[in-house]
Amino acid sequence: MATNTIIVLKLEEAANRLRSDGTGLHEIARRLSTPDRTISYDCVRRYFVRKPAASIAAAAARDEVLAKAADERIDAVAQLRRINEDTLKILKDAKKADPRLALKAIARLERQLELEAKLLGDLPTGNQVNVTIVQTEFAAFRAALIEVMCPACKQRVLERIGLVGEP
Repeated sequence: MATNTIIVLKLEEAANRLRSDGTGLHEIARRLSTPDRTISYDCVRRYFVRKPAASIAAAAARDEVLAKAADERIDAVAQLRRINEDTLKILKDAKKADPRLALKAIARLERQLELEAKLLGDLPTGNQVNVTIVQTEFAAFRAALIEVMCPACKQRVLERIGLVGEP
């Protein structure tokens, strides 16, 4: 049995809310339809009359997975924050007693704060390289490089970069 379009498009909540408000099936079909997709009266009727148990179970399982993923993300951040507090306590205690341990605690705390920022989306996770070349500096570099080349190499480089005839 195919899954109902209302379930596939994740419109169950809207359809159920409209139905609980006393909206008729034709009106529900009209309200759920958009210029990009049409929800038919028969689709709405099948959804409410014969809600397949498998479709309901699939929707419930999907919601459960999403809720669990959100909870685990929150748990990971909460746990990381507890570890940060413990590390900070070690740092405060070690400042007086053992400077080497204090430095290790600082390094650990820095890594943990970076991880927390990445988990919360405050830091980008990909590598980023910024290169700025000032035109005048590049021109000076190019001139110096070409100046020290042998005549044959100089000619080949000038031809390759499109500056044939320049010194």
